[in-house]
Formats: sequence, C-alpha cells, structure tokens
Amino acid sequence: MKRLLVAAVFLVSVLVYARPAFAQSLRVAGDENFPPYEFVDVDGAFKGFNVDLMKAIALFTDGELEFIPLPWEKAYRAIHTGQVDIIQGMKVTDARKQHFSFSNTLVQNTDSIYIRVETTDIRSLNDLAGRRVGVDVGDARNTNLEQQGAVVVSYQNPELALMALYRGEVEALVCNTLVINYFSTRHNISSEIAVVGNAFNRRDYAIAVAKDNTQLLEQLNAGIKAVQDSGIYDQLYRKWFGVPIANKAENLRLTLTIMIGSLLLIVFITYAFERVNRKLKQVIAEETAKQKAAMDKLREYDKLQFMDKIISSIAHEIRNPLASIRFYAEQIPHKIDNPKFMAAVAEDIPPEIERIDALIKEFIEYTAPRQPDQEPVPLRESLENVLSFLHVQLREIEVVLYVADDICIFFDRNHLRQILINIFINSIDALSQTPDPCITVEAVVTADRVVLEIADNGQGVDAQALLYIFDPFFTTKSSGNGLGLFISRQMAEENGGSLTAQSSETGMTICLTAVRR
Repeated sequence: MKRLLVAAVFLVSVLVYARPAFAQSLRVAGDENFPPYEFVDVDGAFKGFNVDLMKAIALFTDGELEFIPLPWEKAYRAIHTGQVDIIQGMKVTDARKQHFSFSNTLVQNTDSIYIRVETTDIRSLNDLAGRRVGVDVGDARNTNLEQQGAVVVSYQNPELALMALYRGEVEALVCNTLVINYFSTRHNISSEIAVVGNAFNRRDYAIAVAKDNTQLLEQLNAGIKAVQDSGIYDQLYRKWFGVPIANKAENLRLTLTIMIGSLLLIVFITYAFERVNRKLKQVIAEETAKQKAAMDKLREYDKLQFMDKIISSIAHEIRNPLASIRFYAEQIPHKIDNPKFMAAVAEDIPPEIERIDALIKEFIEYTAPRQPDQEPVPLRESLENVLSFLHVQLREIEVVLYVADDICIFFDRNHLRQILINIFINSIDALSQTPDPCITVEAVVTADRVVLEIADNGQGVDAQALLYIFDPFFTTKSSGNGLGLFISRQMAEENGGSLTAQSSETGMTICLTAVRR
C-alpha cells in the first residue's frame, strides 16, 4: 500500500513539474521595419521570413530564442554592444565581413526593374533616361539612375513606390525583387506588373554572428541545412515571398527553352529511362525518410508546447482519487482493528488506484509517438472523451454536440484524439475574451464521407491570416508555436481525410473530413 501511494505521488510530481528543456538561450536581433523579411505588425508581433526561419532552425538545433526587434541602425550594432548573439538577416559585403561571420546563404537579394504590363518601350536600365522612376529611399544610392538621366522619385518604403507604379504616377520602379514580390501578392496586383531585363545588384543574404563565434556559426549552418532538407524552408519561402512576377523577355526565352529541352528530354528518356527510374526510387525513399523524421520532430515539439494545458487536466483528475487514498491512509493507524473500516479500505482504494493508472496510461498513449493504425472509430464517443479530458479548460464554455451515436469514421484513434485536442484548445484560446462563449460541434454525413464542423463564436481571423493558418509557425496568438493546425492537417491527410478552415465575424469553423465507416 505504501509503495502504491509513493508511486502515485511521484507520478503526479512528474506530470506537474515536467517541462521541455532546451540546450541554450540565444538573443536574436532584427530590423523592426523590413517586410517581408522581418517587421513588427500593427498588433506588436514580430513576424517575417527571418523570424519563421529562426524558429525552424531552433527546432532542429534545440535552441531557445529571444527575439529583439530594433531600428536597423541599432540592430546592426547590437552584436558589438553585447546586446544580442545573432542578427537574423543581413546583406553580405566585403566590408561587413571585416566585422561579422556569416552563415550559409539564406536567399539571393537582387534589384529588378518593374513596369505596368501595358508598357512596351522599357526593356532595360538604358531605357529609363527621361522617365519617372520610383525607388525606395535606400535603393536610390545603388543604381545611379540619376546619372543615367532618369527622373528619380523617392518613396518612404517599397510598398508606397509599388502602389505609385500601379496608379501610373511613375513609369517604372527599381526595387528589391523579393520585397516587391511580397507586396504585389499582398495587394493582388501581380498580374498588372511585369519585370523587364535581368536582375542586378546581386548580394547574398545570411545570418550574422560575432566574428570569432565559430561554434554558433556551425550550429546555425547545421540548422539551416536541416530546415532545407525537411522541406520547411520551401514552405516559408513561398509563404513570405510568393510567386515571382512574370518577366516578359524571360517568358519568351523560357517557352523556346522548354520546347527544345522537351525534345532533348524525350530522346534522353528513351535511352536512360530504366537507370533514371532506379535512381528516382532511391531519391524518393531518402526524401520520404527525411520528411517523416522532420514531421515526427514537429509533432513531438507541438505536444511539448501545449503540454501545460493538458497537464492541468491530468493533475485535476488525479487529485480527487489521491484525496480519498490519503484520507484512508491517515485513518489506518487509528482504526486498523476496526473490521468495517478495513473492509471499506479494501473495497474503495483499489478502484481509485485503477482510476489513477488509467489516467496515466491515457497520458502516456497520447505523448508516445506511433504509426497510423486506422480502424472504425465511433465519432461521438471520441468527442466525449476529449471533452471530458479538457473539462477543466471548458468549464466556462457551453459545448453543443449535434453528432449521432452511430456515426463511425475510418481513422487512427490516437491521431483523431490529437487533432480534436488541437482544435478545441485553439477554440478555447479564441473564446478567452468572448461573453457567453460557445462551441458547436456538428457532423454532416454523406454516402462515403463524414464532415465534422467545430465552430466557436470568437472573433475569428482576417482573410489574409486565413490563407496561412495551416502553415508551420503561423499563429495569431501572442503565445504558442503555430504548429498545432499544421500537424493536425498532416494527420488528417495521412488518414485519407482533410482539414479546412472558415472564418467570419461570428467566429471560426474548422472542418475535419474523414472516410465514413
């Protein structure tokens, strides 16, 4: 009996006090106003390609980061003043190499010439003489446009310069290529703008550390490679830089190149198909293994991040049976000779211990990684189990279920549980400031599918945020890792289903589609 009590107390201590630990803490500086690389948005959140990339690097190197957004002049000096360890993005120049060590290249920074699609008489820098040319204040120093006879019109930032071109206030724009890609996508005007000529002012863009900090540099380079190999880098690149604006001359050259290349490729494939096929299978197997390893690590990281919220439910459930066991333990020395009391001990304590054991097994099953194992799963039963598990967090929220008892889906039971927990925790967070909070759960059944709609009456998200809600590290909350919905969508697809989101002024709805059984 004493051993059981000691074991129960020990397990509660582990559940309550266990937290994820990281190898080191690093201070990271960045420009507070350089979208889409890095910027502080209207809500005060530090966002951008550099921020998301550093988070991904930290995930693969077990590093803990503290982000410090600064005006660029202060960020540039922050390493020398000892304020930070890393500057998360900087153009690489020979002068800067005297003061910093740089990581492997993150992106190639270039400038390009932009025109409206109907403009036909501008093809290169030489055609800008006598034309009104918009530039960002910083770019005017790099192009010598005035010496070439252009009428330079400077704007406070690239976004204003782009919109001036769109409205016809200038005839051309010379600016950072990736920055204009971002703003043209954001304003949905990519089809109205074209690139002419070749990109120029090509510079590497990398992470900067102190000149002698070779150990940190090696760690960052290893993290960059891991992020690139996992495929996360490509998703972040598309998320922040979008699709390049079309180049008129390049489109024609590309068409001719594709035609010639296609003919050569047909000849080559006829000769070497079998060899390429074997190599392709090997590459696919290697990349699949890398993707699986990266996804497993992301899932483990996501579980650790919101473990605090789950542990509160576990601790609450364990506390009640422990109180009963403690009462009997304190009375045993005084009533050990009382047959009725000892009979009650023998009758009441074992079920309480079994209750604790069941909770611990449930917790271990949730946290342990496992392969998908699909089976017919009763949907309402799974929902009720999750709602019971989270009842502490849901105690002030009305939950309405419109799910029939006989609905079953073909799904991995543990995957379904994690997806539902992620969705409900997001809804709980969204309802923290909502009067009369409510979550409505409804199942819509078709011939071969079940669509589970989980809707809350919170504030929802705007249309722009909705585009990226399933991207890794994207979050609209001040806390959280932005991995929950990303991982949930991956699990849904692994089980032959899908996960989508809808938002309005009356709240957010997450739809889980699964195969009906």
